[in-house]
Amino acid sequence: MQVKVLGSVAPYPKGSMNCSSFLVSENGTNIMLDTGFSCSRELDILRDLKNLSIIISHYHPDHYGDLTAIANMSYIANKLGYLDSKIDVYLPEPIRERNHNYGEWKTPKFMPSNPIDYDYLVNSKNVNYFNFHKYKSSTKLHIGTLSIYFSKNIHPIDAYAIKIESSDASLVYSSDTDYRDSLSDFSQNTDLLICEASFLKGQCKGSSGHLYAYEAGRIAKNSNAKSLYLFHTFPEIEKEKYVEEARKEFAMTSSLSEGQIIKLERKKKND
Repeated sequence: MQVKVLGSVAPYPKGSMNCSSFLVSENGTNIMLDTGFSCSRELDILRDLKNLSIIISHYHPDHYGDLTAIANMSYIANKLGYLDSKIDVYLPEPIRERNHNYGEWKTPKFMPSNPIDYDYLVNSKNVNYFNFHKYKSSTKLHIGTLSIYFSKNIHPIDAYAIKIESSDASLVYSSDTDYRDSLSDFSQNTDLLICEASFLKGQCKGSSGHLYAYEAGRIAKNSNAKSLYLFHTFPEIEKEKYVEEARKEFAMTSSLSEGQIIKLERKKKND
């Protein structure tokens, strides 16, 4: 299994940095985790769109904003004969009830809901080569040799952490979340934790539904992860400042850069 970094910052792209997106590949299968602003410029239209599935973690535009660009890419690639099979796009099941408390996290009523974003994405039928699917916490997917699981986060709207497992390795993508012990449980013994780190100590987090860098490190430590990579950092601040803070909790912490390839393979017992 390998991971290509397509986007690492939030809430907007800057320079060569794009918003949240990662391409996981194994045995010819490609799974894209989120499609944040500008991430499509890191895709190879002749290679990466084949056998591709896309999973959107939640309906905030810095996580899905470039899906419309990829829709156009898929449409043109099919017309030109480069893409024969539709791309499967998995979206969180929309919440239609306006008066909804967003589950166990007891988020206040009348928070922004998902349906507008969902309907906007699935109704672009004339300019994509997509198949759309809905998922929820209990959904389990099997795509190629990869198994995918979901866990609901603490966030102003429904957002999901995503786990991908193969016979050789595992990774967890946190998406956007406030601190929760259950994320460490969900990430137990993972080879790679890609975790958001939106804030540094001393910055006012409030009830934003995001993590400090040290909290990302603590989640990695409590989950017994092999390695931690930070994303969703603010593009105006050096990434190493987030790494420095997280390393006080978890030494095996690194930053990410667009185009970077991370290869995952568990060592055999006799290695």
